[in-house]
Parts: sequence; C-alpha cells; structure tokens
Amino acid sequence: MEVELKIKNCLECPKHKVVADPDPSDWFCDDDEAIVCTALVNDEKGRFNSVAYNGQYKVVSSGLRPYETKKYARIPDFCPLIVKSVDPVTGQEV
Repeated sequence: MEVELKIKNCLECPKHKVVADPDPSDWFCDDDEAIVCTALVNDEKGRFNSVAYNGQYKVVSSGLRPYETKKYARIPDFCPLIVKSVDPVTGQEV
C-alpha cells in the first residue's frame, strides 16, 4: 500500500511539533513558540540561546509569537518527506 500526503506547511505534517521556546534573557518572550521536526535530530545544539535549539529535534522555525506560528511554518529544504528524484543518466538529484 502506498500513501501520498500533500502538505503545504509544517503544521500539516504528522512529524511536526510546536514547543515552548521562551527567551531566557527576555521576560516578555515567555510565550514564544518553535516548530520542530521530530523526524530529524537536532544538529545545531547550543548554536543559539534558545530553548528549542537546545532540544532533541531539528528546529524549523523558532522565536515565534503564538499568532505567527502558521505564517512561519514553511517547509524547509531539509524536510525528510520531500521526495527527490534522480536523473537516471547522470545520477544527480533533480
């Protein structure tokens, strides 16, 4: 059996998760959120002073106000669900 999903943003994906992402140095941003991909491991741990970047999952977008989450849920280039085709002659991804 084969299933095909048409996803327009990360919030429609079953692999996404919206997590709390408060800024430790700014009390005004206590309700910030981040979108993470649970299918990928965080390879940028400690890169930024953000709760999401110190978590276990790959960050798609961080430091979002709750009303901005959908706006910044664009599908990233590193999405593991993007089907890449290979040119049969050159063997290169297209």
